Amino acid sequence: MLDERFGQRESVRLGEIEAVLCVPVRAASVAGVVYLQNRAGGGPFDDSDVERVELIARMMGRIAGRLLELRRHRDERDATREIRQRINASGVLGRSEALARLLERLEMIAPMQNNVLLTGPSGTGKSTLARLLHLNSPRADGPFVQLNCAALPESLVESELFGAERGAHSGVAHRGVEGNVEAAAGGTLFLDEIGELPLAVQAKVLMLVEDKQYRRLGSNRLRTVDIRLIAATNRDLRRAIDARTFREDLYYRLRVLQLRVPALSERRGDIPLLAEHFVARSCARSGVEHMELSPTVLAAIQQAEWPGNVRELVSFCEEAIINARLARSTTIEMRHAFPTLSADEGASSATFQSARQQWERSFLSAALTQRDWNVAQTARELEMSRSHLNTLIRRYALIREG
Repeated sequence: MLDERFGQRESVRLGEIEAVLCVPVRAASVAGVVYLQNRAGGGPFDDSDVERVELIARMMGRIAGRLLELRRHRDERDATREIRQRINASGVLGRSEALARLLERLEMIAPMQNNVLLTGPSGTGKSTLARLLHLNSPRADGPFVQLNCAALPESLVESELFGAERGAHSGVAHRGVEGNVEAAAGGTLFLDEIGELPLAVQAKVLMLVEDKQYRRLGSNRLRTVDIRLIAATNRDLRRAIDARTFREDLYYRLRVLQLRVPALSERRGDIPLLAEHFVARSCARSGVEHMELSPTVLAAIQQAEWPGNVRELVSFCEEAIINARLARSTTIEMRHAFPTLSADEGASSATFQSARQQWERSFLSAALTQRDWNVAQTARELEMSRSHLNTLIRRYALIREG
């Protein structure tokens, strides 16, 4: 009532409010407040009052976090339940509407014989979707053969893809080799990162797409094969066409049926479920006691951006497990998930992005240093595209030391 900022307010006069003490209750973010009005005996609240209420608020925050997590599980609706009853969706985790729409389109496309182009950001699980297309198709009993076009030296791509006759190059001096195309006969051939194929090989893939025919390296004999081709890319192929690094005719032949895999940021509701799965899987593989992610961590990671998508989330979980084990904890708390933050920063969801960025910068710097700054090798072993790794190196101004 004596404060000129509030003294004239009707609510203050009617309630004869002398003092107010308000402390936030934190559960991931601010879940509420403890509000005290008027101190017994009159007068302002002192520092000891503040300390006691802050202690109570922290205790309430832990309870509120657990209750909010229970409510999240209770209120979750599995939008994929019906579609999962109709198709084989093994290996795909999530309950979101975005995932349900993806699986519904997969159900429609899988029985067709047309080639399929999978698009979407790196690390979203396009290889898993390619396998599901195969498993839900009439070719399910045939082979599923996968080739990462970016993982091979340009000199070996053609022989790996189409095979080679004896003497075609030093690697097949004494006998011919079967290529991935031949190995996929009667089934599905999946070409991951097709945007990285050399132009010379793209022309031969076009013939395979159009006529189901190919030639082994070093041979003039045309071979015919019965395959379904699934290709995947995280590149903008239209831009690649403009830059004359990808054939326009091949692009149009591939894009008859398209399936876009959503980024993790488009299916945020699935992030806690995925993280819990990755933690459980990593613990089982390592033979360590099962760990749980605290409600605070689960809420924080659900609101984050994950430019590396599922692959980045996997790495994040594995790093958090190691930190929790070092601290001899069976629960992954904020201090384990984001060890570079202070306790105060860790309590605020507003600082989560800076926490993730600090962790990501440290993780990438260590990975590059361990591999003597071999960017291609680091990208391959981290299962991310080289272009994405270069983008992160520039973003975090990473430099080679020494």
